[in-house]
Order: sequence, then C-alpha cells, then structure tokens
Amino acid sequence: MRSKAHKWTKKKRPKRARFGIPLALSLAFSGAASGSMGHMPIAHAAQQLTPSSVYFYASNAVDLQNAYLAAASVGVSNAHVTGNFSTAWKWVDSANTVVIAVGAPAVNALYYNPAGWANPSKRRAGSTPFELFARGKAVTAAQNRYFADAAGGNRSLSLELAQLLADAAIDGQLDKPLPKQSEPTRVVSGTAVVSGVNALPHLSVNQVYLYAATPVDLANAQQAARKEGLPAANVTGNFWTAWNLAKRSDALVIAVGASAVNALFYNPSGWPNPDKIVKGHTPFDLWPEGQVVSQSHEYLFANAAGKDRYASAQLAEALTWGALHGALPFGVPFPAQSVPTTQNSGQPNLTDAVVIAPVNGADMSMGLTPTAIAQLQAQGYTFAARYLGGGCFPKSGDVLTADEANAVHAAGLQLVSIYSGANNVPGAAVCGGSQTYAAGVAAADDAAQLAAVVGQPQGTGIFLDIEANQSGSGWLAYFHGWQDELAKRGYIPGIYSSPAQLSQLHAQSWVRADVLYWVAHWVSRSKQDPPPDPTAELSFAQMWQYAGGNVTPIGGVPVDLDSAKGAQILW
Repeated sequence: MRSKAHKWTKKKRPKRARFGIPLALSLAFSGAASGSMGHMPIAHAAQQLTPSSVYFYASNAVDLQNAYLAAASVGVSNAHVTGNFSTAWKWVDSANTVVIAVGAPAVNALYYNPAGWANPSKRRAGSTPFELFARGKAVTAAQNRYFADAAGGNRSLSLELAQLLADAAIDGQLDKPLPKQSEPTRVVSGTAVVSGVNALPHLSVNQVYLYAATPVDLANAQQAARKEGLPAANVTGNFWTAWNLAKRSDALVIAVGASAVNALFYNPSGWPNPDKIVKGHTPFDLWPEGQVVSQSHEYLFANAAGKDRYASAQLAEALTWGALHGALPFGVPFPAQSVPTTQNSGQPNLTDAVVIAPVNGADMSMGLTPTAIAQLQAQGYTFAARYLGGGCFPKSGDVLTADEANAVHAAGLQLVSIYSGANNVPGAAVCGGSQTYAAGVAAADDAAQLAAVVGQPQGTGIFLDIEANQSGSGWLAYFHGWQDELAKRGYIPGIYSSPAQLSQLHAQSWVRADVLYWVAHWVSRSKQDPPPDPTAELSFAQMWQYAGGNVTPIGGVPVDLDSAKGAQILW
C-alpha cells in the first residue's frame, strides 16, 4: 500500500534474469556468407522466407544463448534452435531451411567438422558436404546444403550477425551492412551436443493481459493484442478487473497509456477496487523499465506509457511481443517509458469491446487556405487527408507543409497522410516508376522522411495511393516493400484503393496484421451524418472515401469526402 508521497523510483524491485537486445538498434538487411571448397557463392534475388523456414545452430553455451535470443527477437520458434551437431546437419541437408550457424565453432563444425563429430552421413573428420551462402548479402531463399555464417570477431558481433541474417531472411532485405564474417577454420572447439542452456523464458498468450483507461489507449491495446495473437478477452478497460489480474502470480498485466499506469500505481482518483484500498494507495509496482518482461510476478505490472498515444502504442506492441517471445522485437523502436504521476485521468470502466465511432473528413490535393480550414471546422469535419508527395502526385497539386499542418491542428482538426506512389493504370495513371519490392521500400523511405518534415509522429498511418484497375500484379510486390519498410521506420503502413484490390491484398499471407485499409467507392455526393462506418463497405476497412465527383468545394478547395474509424489513422 502506498501513500501519495511515496517515491516510486526507490521502491524495491525483485531480482530477475535479464535478456535484452540494443533498444536503439534499427537494423534490417540482406546478408549471408562466403563460399569455398570449389563452389560458387550462392546469392538470391529479393524474396523472403517465413519464420518457420529459419533455424539456428551453435556449438557452445554462449553462442547457443545468443541463438535463442536472436530467434526470439525475430519470432522464430525455440524448436528451431539447437546445440546438437547431428540435428543441425539434418537441417542444413534439407532443401527447405536456412540454417544460421552462430559463432565460429558452429561455422567451423558445419564447414569442416574438424573434430570428426558423428553425423547422419557418416563423414570423417575434415569433411562435410556443406557450403556457405554469399557473404554480405541477405539469404532470402533456402538452398540444399548451404548455411549462413553468423561468426563475428566476438560474441556480440556474432549475435548481431545472427539477428541481422534472420531478420533479413524474413523481411527480404538488408538495410544495414553486415559486420565482417569470420572465415571457417579447422580449429577444433565447441562440443557435439551443448547441454545446460535453456530457451529464453516467456509467457503463453493466456498469461498476458493489456489494460487501458482511455478509449484511445484501449484501441491501442486491442491492436497490440491482435498483432501478437492474444485473445480479445485479454484486453480490458475495467480497473477492477485489471487490479485482480495484477495480483496474480501467473499473469502479466501491461498497462497501456499514462492513465492506466497512474491508476494501477497510485489510483489517484480513488476508483473502487477489490481490496477496498483508499485513494492514493495501491499494492502494485512496476517491472524495471527499458527491457523485456517475460515472466509473471504477483503485484508487478509492465509500463506501456509513452510520451504520447503513439509511443504508448509502440510500447504496448513491443512489450507484448517480448512477453510472448522472451526478447524485444529486433529493430523495432522502444520509446522511453513515462514516470507514473498522481494526475487524475481516464475512466474506471470502459467497455472492453470499445469501438471508436466513425468521423467525417475530406481529402484534397490542393493546399488548405485559412478559409478552407475554417469551413472544414464549421461544417463539422474532424480531419483533412493531405498528400505528402510521391512520384504520381500531380504537379498542379500542393504537398502538405509543416505550416499547413500546424494551421490545421490549431483549428482543432486532425490530419491523414497520403503518399502517391507508383501506379500502372494504362490510359489513366502510369507514373511513379516501377512496381517492385525494392521500389516499395524506396517509396516508404521517402514517405517517412516527408512525414517527419511536416511533424507527423511515428505510430500513425501513411496511406499508399494505389488507384483501381492496376495492370498486372506488380503493385502487390510494391506494397509488400512499402509495408515492410514503413513499419521499420516507425509508421503504420496503409493503402488507399478499390474494394477489389484491397480484398486481393488482404488475402495475401504476408500482409501485416496492422495494415490500414482505405476503400474508395462513391455512394454519395455530399456529407453524410452520422458518418458511414467503413466496415459497412469493406469489413476490414478503417477509412471509406464515400463521396466524390461533384462534391461542393470547401472554402474553394475541391474535395472528396471520407469517414475514418481508428485512433492510429489520425494525427
């Protein structure tokens, strides 16, 4: 029980094992290793693997611990990590796997087997049938009897190589050059079977819960749960429920947003609770900040309160991932966590299945004048959707500027960001360059830079404009690169397109769970009140351009009309 005057930074915290990766690491890539033994190095064009195709092998305890850490940080199962030479041999001998050998002893063993360890092919010492993938490039396709070299000059570099190679295999590219990879040698080291090293501790989906005390934070909690596969019932906006969960030794509660953290730490509003503890007191404490929380403990909860709602959303997703995998996600931002305060905010009992009601807005390619901004506000619109730029953005239009964004926000309105990327609609829109994965990556980089210039915070969406009736399927590869890279840059990938193309995209197995969909289908020429729900047009859409063509200009600016639903769309 705590009084208001209690200094939270001095509270005693339980000791626990800490497994972490550099939080500021923003790495993604395209890498592998070298060839010898008379074979040409194998390199692959931009493709990508799933986590189920990636495996790790190490032949000493330290490297095996790093292998488990690398696997957890990219979402590879612990079952795909081994310290058994014979098992690794079978994996490399398969045509469907990419095996990453972590540390020089493992690379030496698979390349030369200098110690003559027993193996399924009964090869003698100094002989293996295996070769290395090309160095310095991403391994994005499996190749029978080839493996990847994650042996650096020291243990930390070997770990970095393992994470980079695995992340590149899954994402299809390298955004950072690989550290130097060590050449295989005939030095005997390591053991044929490593024992005494366990997988990183982690929790099951039935042990992780998210709690929020405001509608926006609850929406963020629900999104984090969906992305990481938590049951919908594991998200609550009820303070009483969260209190009971935080008392349990078999559950981890992640408090999303400052209001939830303040409530569980101080209960400054004096909300009713199961233990009938008065205002300003709770029995709970925080897990240490800045690291993964992968175990449960009674009366401890995790802090997913950032400086704003966007940072809180990122923290919620990172901490949920870490709880389920045992390590923080590789290359994903981990914002600073806010200190609990005694500020009163939030509500004690939000509806757990809270749905943010749709709001009306307008999109336009012309810049908004003060008159147009005032008219948007006066006519009851909530947001303006504006273009950041892009290869298909018309020269006659105006891209969003920081000054315009500030003026929109000063009027109490919000913004939605659009990027006009490569389109291939013969006779209508063939512009913006090629539609390839690499081009999508470049477009995402450009969009992220433009968003930062106008002050758009990370954790919000940017919609790629892909017009209807695209020729061929190149636009899918283009969007694939867009979504992968934009997410690494800290923004939520979105797409504007027709119902048919959005449905085609939504059916792809590689599409991220957090992609935002903006469907274009005109059913009106004027503003609708109440705003139409985007899901009425397309079940998985968050935005709907429902009116266009001859819509009356607003403040002299031509517009189309839209409805939006979701906290991550607007900024």
